[in-house]
Amino acid sequence: MHVDLMTEEQKRRIPLDKKFMTKKINDVLYGYLQVNSTLNTETNIRYIKKDEVNFSEIEEDLKFVFKKRTLANHLSNLIAYGFITEDTMTDTYGESMKVYTFPYNTDSIYKLIPIETLRYLVDTANPSVVSIYVYLLNKWEWKGNKYIFTEAELIQNCLGVTSTSNSRDYIRVNNVLTCLANNELIEYKKVYSKKNGVPVKKKKLLKVSTTYKGKK
Repeated sequence: MHVDLMTEEQKRRIPLDKKFMTKKINDVLYGYLQVNSTLNTETNIRYIKKDEVNFSEIEEDLKFVFKKRTLANHLSNLIAYGFITEDTMTDTYGESMKVYTFPYNTDSIYKLIPIETLRYLVDTANPSVVSIYVYLLNKWEWKGNKYIFTEAELIQNCLGVTSTSNSRDYIRVNNVLTCLANNELIEYKKVYSKKNGVPVKKKKLLKVSTTYKGKK
């Protein structure tokens, strides 16, 4: 039996609700800020100082996949949807500081994942990689290797897109799946079922790990 000995400080909370699983939310930016956040032990709320959020540095850290001129808009969306809030706190010297906090409702749906795994996912800078990973992790914990999925399901539930006719969405999903599989965070195989006599390609989840290749 596996016993999780990680403390709260060694993990980060990633939302699973539908508001987070959309293209409007930059899950990689959210993960980046979470990785670099600090835990307020009195309130049990994580925060990051506003003056530590430098979009030029973030753009470079995320391999220029996300441009600094748009990162501010992505942050505004995270605030607008309530995943990050603007606040003030008092530091250890009694001075007021402006911060971004990561509030959470105890009734909300989320996954706790190791900080090193989240840092790795963020470093890949693959759009939607955090959302797809936590979605599959949740399915694995509930259904195990009985879970069968399609790329269209991930497009609808992790990208928040109703239509599944855009080829670029399939490319994005497949890029993420390849990235996760190559680094042993997930394992799956191709399976087929028939719909109206026509074979339909699907994927069967075989494993989801919370440690990536090289950390095991």
